[in-house]
Amino acid sequence: MNMRLGLWVSGLVVVLTFIGLGAWYFRAPTAVEAPNATAVAMAERDTAGMAPDSTRVRVRVLNGTDINGLARRGTQRLRDYGYDVVDYSTAADSTAQTVVEVDRNSRAYAGRIVKALGGGVVRERDEPSPYYDVTVTLGRDWKPSSQSFRP
Repeated sequence: MNMRLGLWVSGLVVVLTFIGLGAWYFRAPTAVEAPNATAVAMAERDTAGMAPDSTRVRVRVLNGTDINGLARRGTQRLRDYGYDVVDYSTAADSTAQTVVEVDRNSRAYAGRIVKALGGGVVRERDEPSPYYDVTVTLGRDWKPSSQSFRP
């Protein structure tokens, strides 16, 4: 009889432990918990750099440095700001400065993209591209966010 009581108590302890762990795991978040890094970044970004509402701005991002993954990080930044990055790759030449190239029809987007990136020089190209409204070449002066890299 003593052994049955011990097994019953042990089983009750196991069940109550699982109930407590489940309640802790599925609890509602409290106001004192720190928000995640992505939510903070989205709240702190400059809204002046956002893509215009109801307008598709096609962007090509080039890595003009020897830093691996920079074009991908620039792509993610611009997508966070609402731009449609349709291509990203490595530039043919290395550059020290970030360059935002636009044609006459896309001048209005240049300032917004410079603000979204946190800097850059705007240049106007002679021939409009049928594939991109804006081409961004990230130079050694561009510093990506200090947040962890998203895949």
